[in-house]
Amino acid sequence: MPGVVFLTSVTIEVPLFLAVQTGLRPLGILSQALRRRDSGALARSIELTLESPDRMLLRGDPEALHSIVGNLVDNALRYIPLGNRVQVEITVPGICRTLRVADDGPGVRAEERKRIFDRYYRIAASGMSGSGLGLAIVKQAVNRMHGSIRVTEGLHGKGCSFIVELPAAAFRSQ
Repeated sequence: MPGVVFLTSVTIEVPLFLAVQTGLRPLGILSQALRRRDSGALARSIELTLESPDRMLLRGDPEALHSIVGNLVDNALRYIPLGNRVQVEITVPGICRTLRVADDGPGVRAEERKRIFDRYYRIAASGMSGSGLGLAIVKQAVNRMHGSIRVTEGLHGKGCSFIVELPAAAFRSQ
């Protein structure tokens, strides 16, 4: 059964893991990244959830994974309205491992999806301040892990989903 972490409540449920010295557990890395952002989600009544297999090991770069998830969640929390939802999940759909950060906010127009990973690019209509570096950093971290990233529609056809596909060699199910 997948481990689920609900970060908009006081109780955080994370399954116990077997200690393994050959790799790091992505669920622990992702949980830590989300815990650092849970107060911002709570303050805006945003439901922030994490779903991941219980026993998957990361053989890649834990800092890169933390950077990817942290920047994607930061963006989602910044741009979605009060009371909306951000969902983070890792799935194992075959030869790759997929990290998906999805929300039900305003989304990104199709014509802007190709440019949002460019350094300093900002969506003018967003009205939010920032440097335009967050998604460029995500793209660089994904490349460092030999993966790919794309943007699609988000939860229930609203918002956006950032889908990161990483080679199976970076992960191992137990």
